[in-house]
Amino acid sequence: TLVQKRAKRSLIGPSGMITADGTPIQFTQAEGQVRATLTAEQNARAVVVGPSGIVNSDGMNTQFNAPAAPHVILDGPSGQVLSDGSLVQKVVKRSLPLVGPSGVILADGTPIQLPAGVTIASAGPSGVVLSNGQNIQYS
Repeated sequence: TLVQKRAKRSLIGPSGMITADGTPIQFTQAEGQVRATLTAEQNARAVVVGPSGIVNSDGMNTQFNAPAAPHVILDGPSGQVLSDGSLVQKVVKRSLPLVGPSGVILADGTPIQLPAGVTIASAGPSGVVLSNGQNIQYS
């Protein structure tokens, strides 16, 4: 007679879990968001997850001090999407001003509009000389 022994274990995924006795449990959206902030080891031990803490498989409770901080889900060249759904726009910091035909944008983001008919005769790291003889020094 063959007897197959099956180890009892629970399986935990991002949207739910299967307990050791085979019962499926669907996580709520809030629970899934909390689980996304836990480490793999914490997720493996967690049996019940709530907004204020988790109950581990050994019966120990872990109480959260504050809501879990959002983390980066997508990181692109112009911004990031965080786990709480918020968008963070990246701002390019310039070390030198951006000089164009109608004006200058300083390194701190301040725009300088040139008067009509005036162009930039020469631009350097600390200022520009205009076609009308005036100069603008960067601060």
